[in-house]
Amino acid sequence: MIFGNKEHFAIESGVSKFLKSKNQMAIGFFNIYINSFQYGVRKEDASILGSSYYEVKNRIKDTGKHGFSKLLSAAEIIHIFQYESYGIGSRVDDLIAHQDGKLLQEIIDNKIVWAPDGDAAFDDGGHVFQIDEGKMVRIIGFINDIPAKNTSEIRIEAVKFYKILQDWSDFFYKDWDRNH
Repeated sequence: MIFGNKEHFAIESGVSKFLKSKNQMAIGFFNIYINSFQYGVRKEDASILGSSYYEVKNRIKDTGKHGFSKLLSAAEIIHIFQYESYGIGSRVDDLIAHQDGKLLQEIIDNKIVWAPDGDAAFDDGGHVFQIDEGKMVRIIGFINDIPAKNTSEIRIEAVKFYKILQDWSDFFYKDWDRNH
């Protein structure tokens, strides 16, 4: 099921098997689309969907709390994250050289990283960042590679963004509740 518009921002999931466990919920796939770029593995057994469901619920619960610098470009945020998290790239950038991990810690503390969420759903290397900017939400996606691939960025009204998340989570839960 798709919620939103793949050409702008959407969440898509599919279930191949429902599970009784409320922690696991189902086997299937969970993808995020930003400007038509797909982030996530789209196979019927790509992941246990409980992780994706609870991550979406946590994002809704933390509405407005995913703050980060408006001054940094998507490329700079990705560069900082890749260097500080994975050692990808170089530290020659003055911005990174003077931070000593402070920007990465801010990314972690403010729960900017939506995906990967610890599940196999994003074994394609897909990464999605969410940054709340008042009445807008900034979404950055990329495939973790050297250099990052399929980089995309949008800003969407916060009300619209969180409605997509809420609609997906409500539908998914009701579907699980009916079918497990």
